[in-house]
Amino acid sequence: EYMSERLRRAAAEGIAVLLISTELEEILDLAVRIVVLSRGRAIGELDRAEASAEGLGLLLGGVAV
Repeated sequence: EYMSERLRRAAAEGIAVLLISTELEEILDLAVRIVVLSRGRAIGELDRAEASAEGLGLLLGGVAV
């Protein structure tokens, strides 16, 4: 909770925040833009408004959404 609030505050102040997580709910809660990486390459990019846990799961599984 404490860290989430600090990340939100930094983003609101215009500070770029890079969050790396395997927790889909955390990503959906905190992210503005989501990039899925696999083997060092970006395999998908979503704005938070269009992202869902299901869509992220599919991207992580290698399925284009």
